[in-house]
Amino acid sequence: GLTRDDRRTVIDVAYDVELATRLVVAPIVRDAARFDADSALGVELARDTWSAAQPFFDWTDLDAYILHQVSKIHTAAIVEVMGIDMARVPVTFPTRGNIGPASVPFTLAHAAQDLVAGQRVACMGIGSGLNAAVIEIAW
Repeated sequence: GLTRDDRRTVIDVAYDVELATRLVVAPIVRDAARFDADSALGVELARDTWSAAQPFFDWTDLDAYILHQVSKIHTAAIVEVMGIDMARVPVTFPTRGNIGPASVPFTLAHAAQDLVAGQRVACMGIGSGLNAAVIEIAW
């Protein structure tokens, strides 16, 4: 049978799993209209980085913009501050949710079937960890 220490370990692990689940799921199920401070800072950083890059890179009219996708609200905010056409932003969050750092390569893989040789694609990792990275791919 389980010793007292074994049972305590099982309880600790169960609590950790339950806590981790609440931390991951709670942001998904909370009021969708809520836009937290980290998201707002990420959008500001995106806007500032995008503006600073404009003199060096012409990313205003690319064929596709593959964004790190957190939610509909966050994606719309990024698209708005950057002046990007939402029709050029393939989305996966409606069916896959927030899949974290995997969202850029995952979304690019899903969009690949619609891309043709010679198109310009931006892969944009902008997160509430307050980092911003953009790479352009000539497809």
